[in-house]
Amino acid sequence: MLETTNIEINTTKIKVPNNDLEIDAYLAQPAQNGTFGAVIVFPEIFGINRNIRDITELIAKQGYIAIAPAMYQRIAPDFEADFSAEAIALYENLLEQQEKAHNETLEQREAEKMWIYQKRQELEQVQNRLEVILSKCAIV
Repeated sequence: MLETTNIEINTTKIKVPNNDLEIDAYLAQPAQNGTFGAVIVFPEIFGINRNIRDITELIAKQGYIAIAPAMYQRIAPDFEADFSAEAIALYENLLEQQEKAHNETLEQREAEKMWIYQKRQELEQVQNRLEVILSKCAIV
């Protein structure tokens, strides 16, 4: 088990510039001045929820600067969900959609490979016919 320390921390919500988008993030850091290591806390599918904020704060209490960026900022700004049955069902649905897209991509790749193979075969047949025609022209 991780031992917690009594380091006083400051927490705040910030915006991190990223080209045409400002990404929301939750920042926790030791209150005292100093040089500290940094940890990026990547949230799971539920966004920057209470659990992610708690983890970020726990890391800061160990003497690190911890930041949790809103990974879904572009598609779902301010998204935050709890561990309710509804949120878990949403997550499971997303996993199913990802699996389906992955499988469709694999099937599409196989179909593309087959198409390329067939076109190669057709080109080889055309090339063979051209060689026969050219060889007859050379004899004459």
